[in-house]
Amino acid sequence: MGMHARLAYSLADLCARFDCEIRLGFGDARANAKSMMEILELGAGPGETLTLETSGPGSDATLNELVRFFDTEAKTL
Repeated sequence: MGMHARLAYSLADLCARFDCEIRLGFGDARANAKSMMEILELGAGPGETLTLETSGPGSDATLNELVRFFDTEAKTL
């Protein structure tokens, strides 16, 4: 089943605003979090555990923003 396309789009759109590299992990797979298609191809569904990895300029602030995104989205799903 995987992640809902609306959530994947919102995540990719948010990630595209940052200069640093952002990877989303599920199991052994990793995706460029700026790519909606790569996010969807991970196949992660509701209740699954994801890993966020950031590197480069502003990576700490980016990670904090992404944690807030997931916390907010989790409450609306």
